[in-house]
Amino acid sequence: MSLLLIFVALITFTFAADPLIWPLPTTFTISPTRDLNLALTFNITTTSTSQILQKGIDRYMRDIIFTHLPDGTPKAPLVTSLSVTAKIPDETLQLGTDESYTLNIKEGESTLSANTVYGALKGLETFSQLVVYNFSLGYYESSTSTITDMPRFKWRGILIDTSRHYQSVRSIARLLEAMSYAKLNVLHWHITDTQSFPYTSKVYPLFSKGAYGPYQQFSLNDIKEIVSFAQERGIRVVPEFDIPGHTGSWCWGYPEICPNPACNTPSKTGSDSPDGILNPATNMTYTMIEGLFNEATTVFMDDYFHIGGDETQTSCWDKTPSIVDWEKANNFDDNDALLYFNKRALDIVNNKLDSGKGRKPIQWDEMFTKYEANITNKEVTIQVWHGANLIGSVVDAGFQGIFSPDAVWYLDNLKTSWKSMYMTEPTSYVTNKNNLALLLGGEGCMWGETVDVSDIEQTIWPRMAAIAERLWSPQDVNNTEMADPRIAYFRCLLNQRGVEAAPYNNSGARQAPPHPGNCYDQR
Repeated sequence: MSLLLIFVALITFTFAADPLIWPLPTTFTISPTRDLNLALTFNITTTSTSQILQKGIDRYMRDIIFTHLPDGTPKAPLVTSLSVTAKIPDETLQLGTDESYTLNIKEGESTLSANTVYGALKGLETFSQLVVYNFSLGYYESSTSTITDMPRFKWRGILIDTSRHYQSVRSIARLLEAMSYAKLNVLHWHITDTQSFPYTSKVYPLFSKGAYGPYQQFSLNDIKEIVSFAQERGIRVVPEFDIPGHTGSWCWGYPEICPNPACNTPSKTGSDSPDGILNPATNMTYTMIEGLFNEATTVFMDDYFHIGGDETQTSCWDKTPSIVDWEKANNFDDNDALLYFNKRALDIVNNKLDSGKGRKPIQWDEMFTKYEANITNKEVTIQVWHGANLIGSVVDAGFQGIFSPDAVWYLDNLKTSWKSMYMTEPTSYVTNKNNLALLLGGEGCMWGETVDVSDIEQTIWPRMAAIAERLWSPQDVNNTEMADPRIAYFRCLLNQRGVEAAPYNNSGARQAPPHPGNCYDQR
């Protein structure tokens, strides 16, 4: 018997209540044994006209489920097919798109039904995890199953940072593929920062002076390709252009929208201090922001648009005579000037993008902690990173909130274990349960100071799976002892599918295996 089957048998015996599915479904009845075999003629069919669903079926059949050529003859009872139904053929993907599904695996024709194509894709992933190739018998097996499933939170994401280090189009595509295995649905793309400006603008081409080089940029067609690739896997792509801080790379091409160059000299290799900052005192700054963002909305299709607002250091404003004079003329101090900038930026996103239709802006929590009294909950969604407790204050004040506490859900914290991530419950910080609907969900944040194409996957995986289950599965699925064999299995499933997931119980993320051994036992 193969090592995979030995491990499956062992943990099925020990933890019969939890099948080897990640994230765990909402409700399920699953046979504790592999009591069904897949016919050699097994096929997945649908009458849906959705090209996204049809491509998804083809992808699961060709690349994900059936990766071994059977050399045995399966015996009854046989699963002959899986019939997939999506009631709504509309392929629109936005926050709140229905991702629920019902899966019945049984002898003869199995069924997968969902309201949308994206629910059907989530069901296909669950089905794929319940099909196992038996190397001894030479064919595929499964388990009699009845599953009804839906996510607990609408927003389940990963942030990537392509400014500190460039990520290739292929690297991002590999990440999106892996995200779909964990039923994540948001790629938060922090595309620019002080260190580099990899977005290639046709409207303002001199921004490319802020890129690391010609092979470390994204064309508009590259971005379209990534957004389309993500949508085919049920993942929304939300861009972030962080302003007014974290903008040193903007100043390479357009110094006229930046403060005194002697203070605000951009650096492609330095730290974030003095961090780069835009000039709030000239209308050209806002004209260029509006033009750039409008161009970005032609390739980023999501309703939400992140504009940062974090860690803004205003000391360069005080060293720029024109800004000092402007502040005096308007009776502003730096805090007033920063509020002025942010209000104009919010107005641009809310009212001046998409021919006036606007997008929904997101900002980091500094906008809330500094200016709660000056903004409304209709203007902005707040992403919390300064400690977990703040999410309660955000939603209690009536704002939509996204949960990303830096101490436990920042993936660049290499010593944070999957168990710590898993046990962090977003709703526990909301005292008024009537406001839970405002808690959209959360993100694991993969900041790019020490990751590039060479190590991003093993830094993210498998720890990000812990966050994925926290955001998908019922709240009471929170026992790390019960989860341990499943996340071990999921890590090895990722490896089998070509994802460079590190050993799941490393003392530090992305460490190599310490010695030869079974995939499941590496730590």
